[in-house]
Amino acid sequence: MRNLIQQTSARAILQHSLIIMPATFTLQFSLVTPPDAQGSEHLIRHLVLDLETIPRDGTYNSELNRGSQSMASLSSLFPNLKSCTFEVHLAHIVQGGTTVMGSATRALSYRNVKKISKIITLRKTLVEFIEAFLERGPGMRKFIRFAHSSFNGVTYKQIGKLVPVSSRKPAGTVPPSGAIAMVEHGLAAYAERIFQEAYSSPYGRGEA
Repeated sequence: MRNLIQQTSARAILQHSLIIMPATFTLQFSLVTPPDAQGSEHLIRHLVLDLETIPRDGTYNSELNRGSQSMASLSSLFPNLKSCTFEVHLAHIVQGGTTVMGSATRALSYRNVKKISKIITLRKTLVEFIEAFLERGPGMRKFIRFAHSSFNGVTYKQIGKLVPVSSRKPAGTVPPSGAIAMVEHGLAAYAERIFQEAYSSPYGRGEA
């Protein structure tokens, strides 16, 4: 009886709570699921994936690159999500009196060396990440937000607003404005618009 109650309680928590997981991806482009959730991913309905990366110029950004390539496997792993949110946390190496948000702006031009023959900016990397989330990521409703902090041990991070990432049409004949933008301007342009809204939104201070 005790085991039955525990199983029922665990199932209810997974189905009705907001589950937060670190977004750590393997070389095989799959999520490292916390032990407590392994085998129960299909029960989760509301998920927040916390992806942390340190912007560096001229290196391979494994967190964002693997994240973009892991969207299809995430959809298979979490087939019943009602909502999925990515919080992309950029931990900046702040030097020379530069502020966190000043570093956040400067970092957009950093080079992400995806391949020897393909080097793109961090800005382009983030737009491609949103595009992959939009096209192949899990969840009936999708959201993204950016957070920024310094890498050297601060106890807070500056958190941007939650921005919807969705191309699904609601029941009815009129598509949402986002779907119209996607049809008229293409997926990449729509992802760029989402990025601009989320990355440049006003930031508040929250606990890290």
